[in-house]
Amino acid sequence: MSDIGTGAVLTLGSFTANIISMSHGGVERASVPTSHLGTSGGQTFLEGDTYNPGEVEIEYQVDTEDPNNAAAKPPYTDAAATVTVKMPLKAGDATPAQVSASGFVTSASPFGLSFEELITGSMTVKLSGDLTWANAAA
Repeated sequence: MSDIGTGAVLTLGSFTANIISMSHGGVERASVPTSHLGTSGGQTFLEGDTYNPGEVEIEYQVDTEDPNNAAAKPPYTDAAATVTVKMPLKAGDATPAQVSASGFVTSASPFGLSFEELITGSMTVKLSGDLTWANAAA
C-alpha cells in the first residue's frame, strides 16, 4: 500500500537540510532503431544495454543559524557522493525502503526569499551508475 511522504529522508554526502519535497525525474533506457529500407509496417527496435538513472529534484528549508549546515549551501562543487532516499517508515517495519546511487549536484538555487515565507533552496542531483533498491523490513 502507498504511503504519504512525511518522514522521508535524503542523504547526499554531508549535506543535510529539512526537505520540503523530492521528486525523481524518471529512468531512461535507449531504444536502438533496427528498421531498414526493407522494413514494412511498424518500425523495429532493440533495447539498450544501459540506462540513465535520472535526476532528483530537491526543495529544502534554508536554516541560516545551523552551524553544521553552512546555511544549507548545496554541495555544487563537491565530487560525486552516495545519494540515499529513505522512504517514510511504515508502522510495523523496522527499516524503511530506500534507493541509492552515486550522484552530484548539477544545478542549485541556494536561496529564495519571499515576504512572510520560509527561506527555501533547491537543487538538482544527477544520479550516476546503478540504482540500488532495498525493500522495507519488519
